[in-house]
Amino acid sequence: MIKKTRGDTFEFPFVATDEEGNETVIEKGSTIRCGVRSTLSGADYSLFQEIVTEEETSAVDFVFQASETAKLTPSDELAEYGAAYIVEVEVTFPNGIVRTSFQEELEVERDYVYE
Repeated sequence: MIKKTRGDTFEFPFVATDEEGNETVIEKGSTIRCGVRSTLSGADYSLFQEIVTEEETSAVDFVFQASETAKLTPSDELAEYGAAYIVEVEVTFPNGIVRTSFQEELEVERDYVYE
């Protein structure tokens, strides 16, 4: 589980790995998408970014600004609806193959300075 505080910048470094957990290459021209969505039926992405690689790489950094994360619902409130946030990273390779490379629950903690 990933824990982040609502209203803080969410820096998410993604490193591509194979099934055995070894670092692997993402081809030039691949599209890497990172989305955060609640498990509520029909929910839209709460956070979303897309990066197209300009060269071969094994790592990219997604950065969601504080103004974006401030709009997230704290996890304790989501739990009242039986829901949670999920972070997912999907890679679409130039040949059209799509692979979900990462998926994990995100716990959004309250920011008591501003609430």
